[in-house]
Amino acid sequence: MSDSKKILNLPDIDTSQPDTFETPDVPDTSSVNIQEPELVNENIERVSLVPSKAHSKFANRKFNNDGEDFSDSIYKKNNRVASNKRIQVGAPLLANQTEFDMLPNGQEKEESAMQKFQRLQYEVRTFREEMQSVVDSSADSEVETGIKAVELTHHLADLQSQLSLLLDNEKLLPILDENRQVLHYKQLQNESSKLLASNIKSFTSSNQQQQQQEGLSSASVPSSSSSSTADNHVKYELYYSGDQAKYQKLQRMVDLDKRLANIETLVGSKSELSIPLCQSLVEIRDKLNLLDSTKIDVLNVKLKNTMKQMETLKTQDESTTKAFTTNEKKIAEMFDTMNRWDHISSQLPSIINRLYTLRSLHEEGLSFTNHLSNLEKEQSNISSLLKTNSSLMNKMDDSFKNNMTTIQSNIELLEKRITEIQSKLNK
Repeated sequence: MSDSKKILNLPDIDTSQPDTFETPDVPDTSSVNIQEPELVNENIERVSLVPSKAHSKFANRKFNNDGEDFSDSIYKKNNRVASNKRIQVGAPLLANQTEFDMLPNGQEKEESAMQKFQRLQYEVRTFREEMQSVVDSSADSEVETGIKAVELTHHLADLQSQLSLLLDNEKLLPILDENRQVLHYKQLQNESSKLLASNIKSFTSSNQQQQQQEGLSSASVPSSSSSSTADNHVKYELYYSGDQAKYQKLQRMVDLDKRLANIETLVGSKSELSIPLCQSLVEIRDKLNLLDSTKIDVLNVKLKNTMKQMETLKTQDESTTKAFTTNEKKIAEMFDTMNRWDHISSQLPSIINRLYTLRSLHEEGLSFTNHLSNLEKEQSNISSLLKTNSSLMNKMDDSFKNNMTTIQSNIELLEKRITEIQSKLNK
């Protein structure tokens, strides 16, 4: 009713006819299930995944990310572990040793100072031999552009000499030398206690066994030694040395450092940035979604457009490089001229003062040159007049000569006629 009341007063509306609409009703899209056709590609392998099998396979498994880097960075860490072997070399690197023990593969414990020293010496030696073979093959050979093998051999020789200098330090010699290495304080306690228990058992069993074991007990560890045994008692002499206590203290500090390093590897160091596994998986999924055919077509179109833009940029770059070269030439010429003016500018004040002093002389010279120019003009005028006069004189001479000849001829004719007349008169 309310709608009809609203329409009653509106113009150009026929209320007697039923309501009609120009467009049909739009169906509800939420109730319609539109199935998009799935793209089929032979290069994509489709495998059905069963969640129960995957759960049974990966149950009770842990992800060990020690030494792994999921940051997609160019920088790669050196996670190389030494090989599980004892390396025999031709010439000993240490004075008393020809075999070096390195850490086995997959072992997580850190290298000791002696193992690290031996590994560095072996690697430096082998690398120097390789570079020496390269130098022997060709003296001017380059390992990389601008880096010659001869220079690397010199640097390796310096490194080897630096490592050998470590053995000259008396404080480091017991740690780096195997024959003079000090035993760990725990090993000393365990071995001394075992030796003491074995000696007591042998002493209680029989005097003969005690005498046989006495020779073995005399060769004790460096911190405790058995000196002599009597019939009814066992006597031990203990000697304390300050150097040995320092070495034991250093060994305790090394153990603490190793424990802290293991705890840092288990807990995680704050200095290095680590990316969670879920985030890395999401990034991998986004990258795999880019392999869709529609997106690849769009990427191809964009690549074509970028190639065209790159070509236009290349042409523009060539034109700009040409203009830049011309500008550089002009700048170089300007720079040369400015350098010349720099040398001349220091002499300009003296030149100006000299010009001021020579100003009067220059003015006299100008007046003299003006007079000379006037004289030259007059001389040229006179010479031209002389030439005209000489030509006129020549013409006068010619005319006089002609007149003289005519006069002479006339006189001769007159004389002839006079003679003829006289002759006639005489007759």
